[in-house]
Amino acid sequence: MIGIVFVLSLIVIAVAMSIKIARSHDLDAVEVIAVAIVTGAVMSLVGGLSLPPLISVTGGLMPDYGTGERIGYVTKLSRKGVIWKTWEGQVQLGVGEMASLQSQFEFSVPDEQVRQNVQAITGAKTRVCLTYKEWLRMPYWLGDSGYEIIDVKHVPDDNFRLKEKSDD
Repeated sequence: MIGIVFVLSLIVIAVAMSIKIARSHDLDAVEVIAVAIVTGAVMSLVGGLSLPPLISVTGGLMPDYGTGERIGYVTKLSRKGVIWKTWEGQVQLGVGEMASLQSQFEFSVPDEQVRQNVQAITGAKTRVCLTYKEWLRMPYWLGDSGYEIIDVKHVPDDNFRLKEKSDD
């Protein structure tokens, strides 16, 4: 949504600038269209290159966009990145035979203590509950997934069924 508003605002500015240039230089219709196209292209290029880094450098958008928990087996934890090295991982969701039918949950772990806890159980046949914070647009230095792990807890295998809410 933000991208659409941004592009539309660039178009409006490009048209306004083109009309102003056309009036000040007494241009005909074809020249006005050419000026509008060039102005729009330059503004789109500048805006398209500057908006994503600007959002990430300023701390991303909405760090409290969502929160939740995922239960499963940590199957991967790796450090990757070109400029900023971040810890990225995957959890196999589901229980027992259903685990292979469930999708993978990808996450990032920026906190060192939480990363050590996740790394300790990676690859082990230990079920965990990952508490996460979802970002609308996660800053580059925190990770790529959009899901920041803030806590990890061991889940005993005998409690594999979800607790039902009671009406008491």
